[in-house]
Amino acid sequence: MRPLAAAVLGLALCAGAAAAEAPGAESSLKRMLAALQSSSYDEFVANAEEPFRAALNRTTFDAVSAQMTPRLKGGYAATYLGTLNQVGYGVHLWKLVFKDGKDDVLVRISTKDGRVGGFFLQ
Repeated sequence: MRPLAAAVLGLALCAGAAAAEAPGAESSLKRMLAALQSSSYDEFVANAEEPFRAALNRTTFDAVSAQMTPRLKGGYAATYLGTLNQVGYGVHLWKLVFKDGKDDVLVRISTKDGRVGGFFLQ
């Protein structure tokens, strides 16, 4: 992924457990990765807070989707790393390991009251 696209997507961010301890965040991860893979902006922001929607424009989403789609379609494994508490949000961390053997990706999803406040790929 180009650093610029990752950084711009990361700007939308408003703010040691097992994945079973974060079922809402896990379903958000799956839904948002599927939306990236299918280039569905509306599905990607369906459960997002308004500031996140306002910060993430369609052009940025499309650029990140174009970069991530081939890797996601090629297959990956997601490992839950844990949760941080930051600025009133639960920040859930996942490691994505792709079957293509190239660089792993760290995913951060910020949630509060069942809504997504941020999504960052690093």
